[in-house]
Amino acid sequence: MKRWKCVLSGISGLAAMVAVLIMLATLQHASVVTALPASDDGTWISYTVSDGLPSNSVGGGVAVDNAGQVWAGFNNGDYAYPLPTNTLISRFDGTNWITYSLPGCVAAPLAAEAQVYAGTLCGGPHAGGGGGLSWLSSDGWVNFMPEDGMLGTYVSAIAPEGNNRVWVAAGYVDIEYPYINLLDYKGTSSKADDQWTVYDMGQRSINAVYSIAIDPAGNHWFGTDKGVLVLLADGQTWITYTANSLNYVGDIAFDATGNTWLASSNITVTRFDGHTWTYYNSREEAIQANFASIMTSFNRNRVNRALAYFNGLWAIEPDAGVWIIKSNPNGGVTAGVGFYDGNAWTIYTTQNSGLGSDLDIRGIAIDQQGNAWFGTRPMNMADNGGLDEFVPTPNFSLSISSSTFLIEPGEAVSTDILVAHLRGWVPTATLSITGLPPATSAVFSSNPLTPTSYSSLAITTTSATPLGIYPLSLTATGKEVTQTAALALFVVPHVYRYYWPIVFQNSGGAK
Repeated sequence: MKRWKCVLSGISGLAAMVAVLIMLATLQHASVVTALPASDDGTWISYTVSDGLPSNSVGGGVAVDNAGQVWAGFNNGDYAYPLPTNTLISRFDGTNWITYSLPGCVAAPLAAEAQVYAGTLCGGPHAGGGGGLSWLSSDGWVNFMPEDGMLGTYVSAIAPEGNNRVWVAAGYVDIEYPYINLLDYKGTSSKADDQWTVYDMGQRSINAVYSIAIDPAGNHWFGTDKGVLVLLADGQTWITYTANSLNYVGDIAFDATGNTWLASSNITVTRFDGHTWTYYNSREEAIQANFASIMTSFNRNRVNRALAYFNGLWAIEPDAGVWIIKSNPNGGVTAGVGFYDGNAWTIYTTQNSGLGSDLDIRGIAIDQQGNAWFGTRPMNMADNGGLDEFVPTPNFSLSISSSTFLIEPGEAVSTDILVAHLRGWVPTATLSITGLPPATSAVFSSNPLTPTSYSSLAITTTSATPLGIYPLSLTATGKEVTQTAALALFVVPHVYRYYWPIVFQNSGGAK
């Protein structure tokens, strides 16, 4: 009689094992997330004078400060006569545009971190009539000119260093600006208390400084018309790098893997890892070959055009991809913007997006919510110009370390959960689970989560939990998106332990 009981138990156990393996096959790809279709990748919002902008000609680029406010600089008749006596810069507080008047013609370039900085310039027949440096302090805008200790009024590059220091490249005409100015701002009522250090690059036969960047080690990089100069963190030692591809460097960036990236006027890109120089024919080629490293770029939430033939490097949309201003093969103007997600490029122009112009794009900035902002200037009657915001469709992934569990009544199991940000603004995702058997509880270690982050799920049964197979559904609900993953809980008697090793060897599951 005992033999028959053992046989029956073995048959029932094998049947249960088959049922488990069938269930496992249906759960194998439970947490795969399908990519968003191109037609559903985001929403465009356009801002023009009717929405509060002072002009539809965003000639000075865009930037986002640490508080999440968007800044844009505007043309104020830089080719007009007589010479304009002011230029305009606006900030968006999330609802309204607030406009400020600054000296000069065009507020360019812009830099925004904890504080906001604007260099001004005047091009065309009035080259050299710029307005110096404007710094937005807690007391309002402070303007610095040659009478304050700064050399040059035509500003070509700005790089903040902390809250009280800023590097400024400037000159007196639009084709010659060889002065590097370091301002230590004391923030007192008298500008006489401020300290200026000026480096005359003309003494090094350099005519212009187009870009300034500070690497994580505190070294200062300067892109010039004749190579790249580096002032080491000691403030004394200079290093000069020269090569044809390093002339006219208009943008510099650094990534977390130790690379320095340089963009030249002919749109070539150079990577320097500290020992070896690698050259790429275009930003597209560099991005495709180094996507993972470039996604770790420091402080690359903006890319502005310093000059007509400088389109800058790239702007990083966190966890999602890289934006660039597309170069026009005909030269002189742009050809829309491009977004690369690690697999493919999407090109946006006025024909398939909300861009106010694809022929003269003056800057890209990424805000803290992952939205991309584009400053444009109208180039023909069909262009609207203005400032355009691209709001990516929010998305995140949901994955679990184990999806199938065999458990006896009165025991507990657990699994790790990862909610990973993919794109767009997802402030939180709330976890829930359905399908639990009676007399069973589930507890999340953290809930809700801010993507990207982890939680753990503990499922506890009691002696009253009925035996059976229970399909469970784990759900993460966030802003405009919900993701689900399937789990299975097998509540079995003690005799099933004989078959667990076989089941889990096939499933990769864990108890």
